[in-house]
Amino acid sequence: MAKFSEAAQRYAEQLRSAQDKRSEAHRVIKTINGLVYTESQKELSTEDKVELAGLIRKFLVEGEGIKKAADNSEYLELIDLILNGVGGNE
Repeated sequence: MAKFSEAAQRYAEQLRSAQDKRSEAHRVIKTINGLVYTESQKELSTEDKVELAGLIRKFLVEGEGIKKAADNSEYLELIDLILNGVGGNE
């Protein structure tokens, strides 16, 4: 879980600082879909990918202390894009 948290923070920062956030979200999706478990070398389960996306959301939306709904709408759209991309909204 700690590694998920660290990865989620890193992805959230990438999204936050990207000029083209949508393209960066697609890069994050590709990265998440390519992750494997260290021990088994099998790809992450959909549940773990969704958990990781949830942590990214937490760091993007809650981590910045965003006050207004308008401030986080772009991030919420990116999280929806990521969830769809990792199989969380099927």
